[in-house]
Amino acid sequence: MSSTINALGYSWITNSQPAPCTVAAPPAPNLPYYNSNLWLPANVETVIVGSVTDALQLTLAQNSGCYWQGTEIWAAAQAVLDLPSGSSLTYGKIVATIAPVGGWAPFIGGCTEEGQDTSTTFGIFTFDPSASAPFNEIDIVEVGYQNQNQAGSWINAQPNGPITSDAQFCVQPWDGTTPGTPSWDNVNRISLDLSLIPTSNEVTFMVDWQSDSLTFNAAYGKYTAATFPTTPPISWTVPSGTAIPAPTATMSLYINLWPYGGPTTGDTVQFVVTHLEVPTIN
Repeated sequence: MSSTINALGYSWITNSQPAPCTVAAPPAPNLPYYNSNLWLPANVETVIVGSVTDALQLTLAQNSGCYWQGTEIWAAAQAVLDLPSGSSLTYGKIVATIAPVGGWAPFIGGCTEEGQDTSTTFGIFTFDPSASAPFNEIDIVEVGYQNQNQAGSWINAQPNGPITSDAQFCVQPWDGTTPGTPSWDNVNRISLDLSLIPTSNEVTFMVDWQSDSLTFNAAYGKYTAATFPTTPPISWTVPSGTAIPAPTATMSLYINLWPYGGPTTGDTVQFVVTHLEVPTIN
């Protein structure tokens, strides 16, 4: 039975992942690779952020109730858009305004800097669990260093790309036809400018998803599709010839917050979504 909450004018499933383990029911050994973390429905909440009374908040916390060698395992959070019967995603503009609670400092500045959270990822993406890998996944944005905090890691090796990237746009598979090696036709690393982020900590990401083109954008502040800058500070169009997923009846929008093991800072992490627009068709 689905557990749902209402936020941002939509219904969200919070228990799409297997239930957290207990002493009597440890983690299943045969989970699909994409849900190998521990996920806690309670870590997805509706909160008030300024004038937004139904913002969506995801929390990564050491509250799983499951222990390994005496230490409580970190619990991730995932919200899946619960569309009404007969409704599905379609081509158009997906817009999301996000903000990390407490500010962007742990996520901006280069993954080798002191105090950076190199293991946590926040993502907003399309996903179709009924499809074969890579599941028709379009990553509107993935914030984080992908646990690549070594000098010369692939995240900072993008040709003509930023040398201190901290987020990415992607149409999966990120590694194309060569497992473990990035395909720069599929993934584009970006660097957010901390000096341009407003005091609200909000950054808006927009994907213009069409059958023959896919353009990713980012702008500092809160915007709708109608007010989004015509020339955004960050923009990337997927090269011609790169496969673009088509909408399906079983595709939805996923928002999640998860770690590689646990945050390298050892601190609870929270992200809020304060605005969302999703194109749908009945």
